[in-house]
This record gives sequence, C-alpha cells and structure tokens, in this order.
Amino acid sequence: MTNGRGGAAEVVDSVGRSKRYQVAERIYSIYHVMRRRSGMRPRLEGLIEFMAHMYRPEELLRCVGWIAQEACGLPPSARAEHLIALDSLVRRCEDGGFLSALGQAPEAEASLRGALEGPLDGPAVALIWRGLAMILGKGEERLDECVDAYRRSIELHPTIDAYQGLGDLLRGSMKRPSEAEEAYRKLLELAPHHPSAMCRVGRLIGSDESRRVEAEDWYRSWAEALPDSVDATLHLAGWLLRSGDAIAAEEARGLVAKCVDLGPKDWPDHVHLVDLMDRTELAPETIASVAGRYQEGTEGSALAQRMLHTARALSCSQRADVLELARGFCSDARRIDPEGWCPSPEEIEIQIGLQDWAAAVAVLQALAADPRHVWRHLGELIPVMTRVGAFAPELLLEALDALPAEAGVWPMIVALRLDLGRESNAPVEVAEVAKDLLDDIRNIRAEADGDASVAGSP
Repeated sequence: MTNGRGGAAEVVDSVGRSKRYQVAERIYSIYHVMRRRSGMRPRLEGLIEFMAHMYRPEELLRCVGWIAQEACGLPPSARAEHLIALDSLVRRCEDGGFLSALGQAPEAEASLRGALEGPLDGPAVALIWRGLAMILGKGEERLDECVDAYRRSIELHPTIDAYQGLGDLLRGSMKRPSEAEEAYRKLLELAPHHPSAMCRVGRLIGSDESRRVEAEDWYRSWAEALPDSVDATLHLAGWLLRSGDAIAAEEARGLVAKCVDLGPKDWPDHVHLVDLMDRTELAPETIASVAGRYQEGTEGSALAQRMLHTARALSCSQRADVLELARGFCSDARRIDPEGWCPSPEEIEIQIGLQDWAAAVAVLQALAADPRHVWRHLGELIPVMTRVGAFAPELLLEALDALPAEAGVWPMIVALRLDLGRESNAPVEVAEVAKDLLDDIRNIRAEADGDASVAGSP
C-alpha cells in the first residue's frame, strides 16, 4: 500500500469493505488524532496507527530498523521520540495477524542487526531484539534463535510483551510447557492478575491431570482477587464446567448468571459469555437479550460485526433453537452490511448443525469465490468440508470444482476428492501432500459418519 520508504499511500484492491477505504479518510483520521491528543507519546502512537493501516507488515518491520539506525546517530538525550515510535511499531507488528501475514523480510532483519551495532542503551536494544524475535519466529527453522532473541530482550529490559511473546513461543511451537509457565509467571510479577497471563498459566496447569486441583485454585484466586472482572469469572465458570461434576456445573451457572447481569461490552468477554450461556443451557431469549445489549449504540458495519461475533460464538451449539438464533444474526448482518460481509467456516458450521446442506455449500461456494478467503480459513476449512462431504458428498464435489487449484489449496482439494472416492491426475508433488492430508480427513470423516448414522442422511 505504499510507494517506497517514504510511505506515499496508494489505493489497492483488498477484501470486503476495506476495499472502499479512501486514503483521504485515513489522512483526516490522523489529523484528528494529532489535534485531540496531547503529549508526545499519544501523538506518535497516532502516527504509528496510521502507518499500520497504510504499510505492509514487512514494511513496518523495516521501519523498525530504519528508526533504530537513525537513533544510533543521536545522543541518548535526543532518542525519546525514537524509542516511543520503536515500542509502538513493535507492538503493532505483533498484533492483529501481522506476523502470520509477514512475507520475506531479509532487509528488516539486516536493518535490525545493523542497529544492534550502534550506541543504543538497554531499553532500545531490548526493543530491537524483540523485533528480531518476530522475524526469527515466523518459520520453524530458527525457533531456537527466536527464543534467544526474546531472552536477550528480557535481560536488557524485561517487559510484559517480551515475556508473553517468549511464553507463547515456548507453549506453542516449541512444546516446552514448563518453561512457558515460568515466562508467564515472570510476566505476572510485573503485572499481577494480567488477564492473558492468568489464562495461559491456568491452561498449562489444567492440561496436567495431576494438577487439576491446583488449576481450580488458580482460577478461584483470580476470580476472588478481581470480583468484578467478567474475564476472571468466566474462566472460573469454564473450568468448573469442564470438570463434569454436577455441583461444579451448578456453581458455573451462577457465575454465568452474574456475568449476564454485568453485561460485558468488549468483544472477547461477550463471545466467552455467550458460549458459556449456551453450554449452561440458558434460553435462546436470554442469549438474544445479552446480544442486544452488546449491540446497543452501534449501526451499519459495526452493528453487523457485533451480530457476527455472537453468531460465531454459537456456531458449535448442539441446540437447534440456538443455531437458528445464530443463523438469524448472520442473515441480519449480511442484510445490514452486504458489502462488508465475508463468508466464514463458522457460518458453514451453523448450517451443518441445522442439517441445511444446500445452505452450507452455498456459503462454502461464496467463500471459495475469492482465493484470499480460502487462504485465510484454510486450516478451518478441511474439517468443515469433510463434515459436509459425510452428509452431502455430491454437493461438496460441486463446491470443490469451484475452488482455485492454487499451490497451497490444491492438495486439500485432491485429498477431499480422494476421500469421496474420486481419482486425481494431480502432479506427483501435489499427490504426496494430499496423501498426508487424507489421514486427517478420514479421522474427521469417521466422526462425521458416526453423527450421520444418528441423524440420518437428508
């Protein structure tokens, strides 16, 4: 979206409603921010927010390097603005899927490593190491280097973001849960009761069968320390529901009812609450009432998005009346904001749950019409499409014919066709990847066939 290092913006095609954004709107937005915000940090963060909309991910990372190198040539007393910009940039690059969208960024890595040679002090160098960790962690080949980069950042200037980045890496790709827990606990020393760290430690403890009592104590201590926190209360309720104990389940219902009264307005708490309302079998009318409060004060695309938040949270419900409620929210969202509507696997799940196979395939075909949708949801599409194939194989074959035979999608298409008993003339390299996917598909299909034997074919 930019033209070279200077950042001159150009309008480009994008997905959905974002296609209609005009550069002038963004320019006005930053003008408004600069007028309203006082102080150096808020104004610089406003500029970074503008850059985040107008620059590609790899360009943002290069900006980190450029600003760091420029700071090297300044005396320590003159680096304050550069350090604020660096911190805000790195936060932006870590947020909102930038890392997953990041392409090749060799210039960014070289620029950051060059900045390490300059005369920067601890906090600035710590930011550079955190930026390097982002680049090193985007593949599977350099994860040890990524861990080292996070640790160097922490040694120089421990921060919440660095500890969380290290913990997430160790918990996920590295599969080192005890070290991840240690990182999160260090984060909590900096910020007691930090929500995401509390949640992550709870999950790590709870994943060990021998520590289940400790896990419950952990969630209770969180909820007791912050009695008005919807997040803490819902996590305790969720843990109690997973226990399978009738007394614990009754306590969980009481906690969910407390959160219904609090009426959370932010997206994560609302989605979590709606999911637990369904799991505790509260009436669809009560769920609709909570959703209505969540939608208050919004209109247009913002209202449509809030409707979809609720619908997607309910997409795995086992209750037909709740799924009908979710389908209604999807229909209303599409009617209110047709240009901003993007099909999703959750909407397909809703139609599957209602055994409306034609509608499920229609959403799937709408999703397949744009390869970018397919890429965005590739990991979620395989189980969804497998379930459609278990009940409506001919409809799935029609949908597969509409999918683009691109490199990353083609093996999935071939594997699904093989699962349905169709031959393939795909190249050898595509067929080999498809065979690897086929085992996963058959495991999912076995579960779906079990459901089909109960529900019956349409």
